[in-house]
Amino acid sequence: MRELRFLTVVCLGLVAGAALSQALQLSTIRLLDSTAFLQVHHVLLSGYGVATRALEIAALALLVATAYVAKRDRWTLAVTAGSALAVAAMIALSVLLIQPISAKVSPSTTATLPADWAVLRNMQQLLHFARAALAVVAFAAFVELALPRSASALTARGVERILAEAMDSTLREAGGVRTLAMWEVRATADRRPEGRRRAELEPLAVHIRRYQ
Repeated sequence: MRELRFLTVVCLGLVAGAALSQALQLSTIRLLDSTAFLQVHHVLLSGYGVATRALEIAALALLVATAYVAKRDRWTLAVTAGSALAVAAMIALSVLLIQPISAKVSPSTTATLPADWAVLRNMQQLLHFARAALAVVAFAAFVELALPRSASALTARGVERILAEAMDSTLREAGGVRTLAMWEVRATADRRPEGRRRAELEPLAVHIRRYQ
């Protein structure tokens, strides 16, 4: 699981970097005239499609694999699914909107360039900025998910999981589970606001009463 998350973070970082690079380059291309625009489009932008598409498909596949592995963890599943939807939206923008524009411009020469080429150029730029925004969102969300959690940030649900695992171990026969449970209850109660203590600690009480 750790290796899968690492590969996903790396792939999403490459996707976000490529999308931002392409969007920023297009922001300067709008200053060019038709002849210079065609030259840059044929030489600079023609190689982006294949490379970025391969990265985006790889990132989407890794996100789907991560979601499948972590399907029992609702938070991980939700964040991973959100990142996957963002990457899927990037691919959809490319296929449905950006590629038709490129198909009109790429075969053109200075004499055959469409009259509305400036409008097509500006639309393509906006679409690439939208793709870059989606890439950054997907990358940032998954990085936040992959960051290690602080031990001091334990919630009542996390404490309940720790207790449940401890009760399934050999300690359940040694009498130490009750002491551990009461210690976690007091520690959790000290960290939580008064209004949330009862709701969060109620599942813990069920486990404790079961082994008293």
